[in-house]
Amino acid sequence: MMPKETIDIALLERVKSQIEAYPRSFDMHVFYSTDPECGTIACIAGHTLFESGFTYNQVENVVVSPNGEEYSHDCDIVAQGLLGLSYEEARHLFYVISWPQEYHVDLTDDNITTTALKIIQRVIDEGPEFLTSGK
Repeated sequence: MMPKETIDIALLERVKSQIEAYPRSFDMHVFYSTDPECGTIACIAGHTLFESGFTYNQVENVVVSPNGEEYSHDCDIVAQGLLGLSYEEARHLFYVISWPQEYHVDLTDDNITTTALKIIQRVIDEGPEFLTSGK
C-alpha cells in the first residue's frame, strides 16, 4: 500500500474520536488485539485499521482488509498507506520513541493517551510535516 498524495484527515479524526470515547481501548504497546473480556485494544496504527474496517488475525499475524485481502507485513505499514503518510511521518506518529521531543516531557502510562491525542490533533490542524521537522 503506497502513501496517498494527501493525508486522510477524516480517518485520523475518527481514530481520535475513538480514542477519546474509549481511552481504555488505547495502548501504544499493542498494535491491535481483541479480547472477549477487554474488547479491542490498539495503538494509533491499530485504531487506524479498526476504523477502516480491517481486522488483525493474531494467530496468523496478518492484517485482513474488509474485502478479505490479507497483508502479512506489519500493521504500521498498512495504516501508513490508509492515512497517506510517508514512511518517516508514520514512524513519528506510530512510535512513542519517535514522537517530537517536546512531547517526551511526561510519558507515563497515565499521560500517554493525552499526549497521543495532542499529537493527532496537531497533525489534523497542521499536517504531518511537523512530525519530522524537529519543530
